[in-house]
Amino acid sequence: MSRTTPGAIIHRNLSIIACDTSATLQETLHHLADVEAELVRIGERHIALPSSHLDEVLSRLRATGQFPRLVGAPPGSGEAEEGAIADDGEES
Repeated sequence: MSRTTPGAIIHRNLSIIACDTSATLQETLHHLADVEAELVRIGERHIALPSSHLDEVLSRLRATGQFPRLVGAPPGSGEAEEGAIADDGEES
């Protein structure tokens, strides 16, 4: 693998909701049914969504009595991982 054919793609600004059971996933999807963000179900217990909609999703879940634990740097914090490849192909 090289810079021209990396073999994998890393998506930035993506949030993952990891539910403890598939039933919790179904309940979460039900509560988020009218959210404008595109929610993508990944497997039995995970949902992917754009981080730009994270505040809306968190507010909606909290309003329905779900209080997910938030891990990682908040969206827009500008914290890049050391050694990450920038959009221009330069290593930071």
